Amino acid sequence: MKIEVGSVINELRIKQNLTREELAKDICEPITLLDYERSISSPTIDELGLLADKLKVDLSYFFTTKNEPIYNYIETIKLLINRYKRTRNYEAIYEIVQKEMATAPEKSISFYQF
Repeated sequence: MKIEVGSVINELRIKQNLTREELAKDICEPITLLDYERSISSPTIDELGLLADKLKVDLSYFFTTKNEPIYNYIETIKLLINRYKRTRNYEAIYEIVQKEMATAPEKSISFYQF
């Protein structure tokens, strides 16, 4: 499984209401951070350590997030919703969305946007 460090950085930055400029300060240029978030390039281990400090997570968080059970749950829900979209079962989608919205703050921002 490919680890998307950039999406984890982006998600944490948004969750903590930080601008790219604020997070990048004393670490890298904001445009470089944008490239990291888009997975165009990757931060060095030193930069990643500094980003982890600013984002208040352990360095290992960037490598374990996608492997946690919640990620598999989210992917399963997305697949289910997409399947219902293909069959135009909007009532089922509505029920899923209502159930998931009750616990949305516990989930990733990308899932919430989905």
